[in-house]
Amino acid sequence: MSAIHKLIMYLALCILIASTGCSSNNDSISEKVPSVIGKSTSCDAPPKFLNWLGKSYRLMEMNTKLEPGMKFGFVQCENGRYSNSDNDGPNQLIVYSNGESRDHNDFLLFGIWGRALYTMQE
Repeated sequence: MSAIHKLIMYLALCILIASTGCSSNNDSISEKVPSVIGKSTSCDAPPKFLNWLGKSYRLMEMNTKLEPGMKFGFVQCENGRYSNSDNDGPNQLIVYSNGESRDHNDFLLFGIWGRALYTMQE
């Protein structure tokens, strides 16, 4: 193999390593930091706005009497910062559709404050 071929192979290997990243630790750290979907003064109050599945929703009603429908997912709160969660462990909030999800774009966020109704912003 000529020196030119060795140099090309070496450069290709360097580019491959650089494009995949030098450390897998960076990936695991970013996966553990959840993205914030809403903020409030504390976890004792629901956020006025939530970004759920890429859409903006605003708080319409506190302590609503509306019944939940299908479970959409889980939210966690830490120091008034709300983020998506993968499970319903302790201190997790649950997101439900407002009744039949085919009839409404609204959802209910269940927390220590009760049921908060959110509606999609247009």
